Amino acid sequence: MRIKASMRRKYINHAPNSGLGMAFVPHGAKHAAPSGVMGLQVMRQITFILALWAFFQPAWGQTATLSGTVSEAGTGESVPSAMVLVQSSSKTWTATTNPYGFYSLSVPSGKGYTLVVSMIGYAPFTLNLGAVSTNRKVDVALREEATLLGEVEVVSERLNSNVTTTEMSVSSLTAKEIKKVPQLLGETDIIRTLTLLPGVSTVGEGASGFNVRGGNADQNLILLDEAPVSNSSHLFGFFSIFNADAVKDVKLYKGGMPANYGGRLSSVLDVRQKEGNAQ
Repeated sequence: MRIKASMRRKYINHAPNSGLGMAFVPHGAKHAAPSGVMGLQVMRQITFILALWAFFQPAWGQTATLSGTVSEAGTGESVPSAMVLVQSSSKTWTATTNPYGFYSLSVPSGKGYTLVVSMIGYAPFTLNLGAVSTNRKVDVALREEATLLGEVEVVSERLNSNVTTTEMSVSSLTAKEIKKVPQLLGETDIIRTLTLLPGVSTVGEGASGFNVRGGNADQNLILLDEAPVSNSSHLFGFFSIFNADAVKDVKLYKGGMPANYGGRLSSVLDVRQKEGNAQ
């Protein structure tokens, strides 16, 4: 009994990965590092690395937004479809202005950039932005520039141009073209001018409505700056409600209307007004 008791005192309790949670190590043997302690150290190292990555990751992927409007220097009107380039030492970002002259580009922050805006009929605009670290708004005013072209001889038009173009059955008129048409009492009437186009006829005398390709007047969708207009005339139908001095351009879709205009049987009349300015 004494021998067994002394042998028991030569062993110590240890907590290994066993189901009982107890193990015996001979007295005087070197104690190995527990596996649980080693696993805890590895987890601390992994957590530290992940914390560093999460701290620096936003700085690596941070971007800045360059936006603004492109307009004419003389009138202040917006310039749609203008080409906007943002150039760096290694890459170029491109965009075009929307119908209201607005553009927006996202570029990596902390680098130097150059802004270039170009449009046919205007002088190119170049601006050195330097290092861009935050969102910046840059408005551009383009000046008109006449370009001297060489002699051009027009022989004929391609026979299939009316079926290969992207816009079919579309007639566009500017405010200058509308004002050149003789009108009753000298008052420029946009609706009356449209009746001179092919496929468009007048409803009758004393009415400002119009029929397109045999459709009724209520089958036309009339938009004024993307807002539907239910009644396009006043003064018992003698004059239209559109002020020719405030109209920028007019576009009439007589067939194949784009999907964003909805489903109208006859036509879509899209009237755009001038933006105006505070100059």
